[in-house]
Amino acid sequence: MLRARSGAVPQVCEAPVVIGHRGAPRNAAENTTASFVTALDHGADWLETDAQTTRDGVPVLMHDPTVDRTTNGRGAVADLTADQIAALRVTVGPGPAQSVPTLDQLLKRQAHAAALPMVLIHCAGADGRAARAVTAGPVRTSANTVATPPPPAPDRVAWRVMRLGVLDVGSNTVHFLVVDAHPGAAPLPAYSHKAELRLAELLDEDGAISEAGIERLVGHVASSLRVAEDKGVVDILPFATSAVREAANGEEVLRRVAAETGVELRVLSGQDEARLTFLAVRRWFGWSSGRLLNLDIGGGSLEIACGLDEQPDVACSLPLGAGRLTARWLPGDVADPDGLRELRRHIRAEMATVVGEISRLGPPQHAVATSKTFKQLARMTGAAPADAGPYTDRRLTRSGLAAWLPRLSAMTVAERAQIPGVSEGRAKQLLAGALVADAAMDLFGLDELDVCPWALREGIILRRLDAMDSPADRRRPALTP
Repeated sequence: MLRARSGAVPQVCEAPVVIGHRGAPRNAAENTTASFVTALDHGADWLETDAQTTRDGVPVLMHDPTVDRTTNGRGAVADLTADQIAALRVTVGPGPAQSVPTLDQLLKRQAHAAALPMVLIHCAGADGRAARAVTAGPVRTSANTVATPPPPAPDRVAWRVMRLGVLDVGSNTVHFLVVDAHPGAAPLPAYSHKAELRLAELLDEDGAISEAGIERLVGHVASSLRVAEDKGVVDILPFATSAVREAANGEEVLRRVAAETGVELRVLSGQDEARLTFLAVRRWFGWSSGRLLNLDIGGGSLEIACGLDEQPDVACSLPLGAGRLTARWLPGDVADPDGLRELRRHIRAEMATVVGEISRLGPPQHAVATSKTFKQLARMTGAAPADAGPYTDRRLTRSGLAAWLPRLSAMTVAERAQIPGVSEGRAKQLLAGALVADAAMDLFGLDELDVCPWALREGIILRRLDAMDSPADRRRPALTP
């Protein structure tokens, strides 16, 4: 973003202004809706963009005459149709891949947003034909630049960034994530506060969470509230998954947390978990992924979802979480071969109950994995480390996983903890998680899985933001899938 000197844009401004050059390309993919919205949130007075004309005469927002540098495609804009451009994704810069907006879409957004500023458009060709195709009476400021002032706008909310907190009481970890977010943009993590309580392993013989487990949970929820206050969080989205959902004393746990902290945890069903995680994956990878299949191995359950839209056609949950299976089938330091074979049979028999329902939808065009378990398995088999950032491609291959399984089976827990990317707290569960991943890739016929950095927490945030898109929608429950 640049601060222009007085007179930098003749005949248009006489005082210094802040210009979002291609939006905010250091925060989001350049010349995309996400980039423009981010620029506005950071105080831009004007937006600057570039227009190129497609083969069928549609102006699209693209700086270069070709799509090679900024997208996942190749070729000159002038040689591609608008539909072909729409199928591409802008991959240069930080943040999730974004679609290529048309100039018409930007100006229509300008017409319906009360706070949107002047838009400067650098056009393809000195005659400015790209801008003339969609603007009426633009003010010309140079041979190939037009400036269009915002037309009168209807009343609507001018969204500003708000700080949200997501409290995720999972089977392995209780995680309080602070994010900066608003409708129409990717949530940006600001702070993380978590503890590995492993509630799925703190069950007594009756299937109830122990008193020690409840006290640890209450303590971490209370500390999360203090973090929320310190970090300026304005709204908290608290939820719990399978460990609390399936505990014999789940209702008692919820009452204790509410009584001692004031936080009322919303217990998600397994299908809700699958749907909300699927939403996050769809938003991350976009529509170009076609039919998505997502797998998520938690501590207590395995979620599977598949479909073409943001709502999956099939969403299911199976009791195949890595923590649950470890506690029941692999209690020792080194896996017993007979117990390992029984566990493998159990996993595949359980998973086979849903394979047919999902296979009837047709083969997935994009198979994706979420969860810490899959991230650690991918790292173990050669994927980039966490410090490479969330936008680095990471993949888990079936061949790579199959090569590791015999080694994992023979390792002690301490030896597994020495594997790069494997945390000490999750080392014991790694073998069970690997068996679930191997079974899923085999039964669904998958050679590889792309690992998505977004999962359930991001799905919760996105659904909350969706509920704010219009005043009427604000009455919808934030966690409704």
